[in-house]
Amino acid sequence: MTLPKGLFSPSLPIILPVAILVAIGLLSIWTAAPVLIPVDGGMHDAARAVLKSFFGKQCVAALIGAVAAFAISRMRPNRIRAVGYSLYASCLAILLVLFVLGRVRNGARSWFVLGPFSIQPSEFMKLAFVLTLARFLMWRKEPDRFSRLIAPALLAFVPFTIILLQPDLGTALVFPAMFLGMMWVAGVRKRHLALGFLAVAIATPLAYQFAFKEYQKQRFQAFLNPEAMSMGAGFQLLQSQKAIGSGGFAGRGWGESEQEGPEAFVPERHNDFIFSVIGEEWGFLGATAVLLMYLTLLTAMLLGAFRSREAFGRLVLVGMASGFGTQIFVNVGMTIGVAPITGITLPFLSYGGSSLLASLLSGGVAWNVTTQRMLTLAGKDFMEGAGEVRDLGTDQWKRSA
Repeated sequence: MTLPKGLFSPSLPIILPVAILVAIGLLSIWTAAPVLIPVDGGMHDAARAVLKSFFGKQCVAALIGAVAAFAISRMRPNRIRAVGYSLYASCLAILLVLFVLGRVRNGARSWFVLGPFSIQPSEFMKLAFVLTLARFLMWRKEPDRFSRLIAPALLAFVPFTIILLQPDLGTALVFPAMFLGMMWVAGVRKRHLALGFLAVAIATPLAYQFAFKEYQKQRFQAFLNPEAMSMGAGFQLLQSQKAIGSGGFAGRGWGESEQEGPEAFVPERHNDFIFSVIGEEWGFLGATAVLLMYLTLLTAMLLGAFRSREAFGRLVLVGMASGFGTQIFVNVGMTIGVAPITGITLPFLSYGGSSLLASLLSGGVAWNVTTQRMLTLAGKDFMEGAGEVRDLGTDQWKRSA
């Protein structure tokens, strides 16, 4: 196992943006959902109030996620690959249990409540899906025939359908994006991708008519004409646009966002609409800086995939980049009015322990596959005749005969 060395470690463009984004997220949550500290209480009461607040819970999730991400980055890649199938099966089983024991929030049965904490299993399902599909595809030939697409499509379709039935449209949308990105890297033919996009285009109006809940339809209608629904489904979008617009070029300043009054309040500002807080407090400069951090992270993942000579690592990095990219586009888009409101978190920034923990675990896996090197006998880019084969069970290199 080789540890990253030097200032220009290949993991730096992944670690640095993630650390900055998490810090910005914590600062934004602190102001978006202020901690109510008792005036006449002591230090003990103040600490308890902080720990029970959104900010305190997010700090706990960030600490656990950072430790877990570092631990994952030190693991051998073949061990990460080995847990894919079992993790996928476990997450599927837990998603099914949600229909019986899950807690309904914002119209979706997506949560387990354990005392003061809530867990959203669908967030971890995204990571499990990427690891599973990457492991499945790395051992197979290029999916140049349509029949070879059936099995990987089922791996995506099952969790997508379960999450859609919760219903959690925002999280469900991430799975087709990850699937298409990974299949493209795996070598799927363009006409098969075109058929996939055509199927989505046909299914969308049918899903809207027969599968969407009434509040989901109203959100889509509000996206098309928010002013006509300014006191209903369009209220959140209009308030978000006002908040971002009021930030101007440099913003109002940290902690100076409006938080009271019907003309200033943005619902769910600490969660799905955290970007509106950033735009209001830090203005165009702050919002651009956040987007640049995301661009740096996604670019590092895609460059790592491009440089990788190992199929599993390449597929994992592209799958994660596709998932993060979709979340970023949809979340930022819905706060400024270029995408419908779907209830999707902004990675590393939005409040939500499950979202932050799953994102940091994904970051740990990306850190691992960009710094650990292991050739396998799979993938079209395997260096045949290079004269070196790595024993998968050890860290030793052997000369081939």
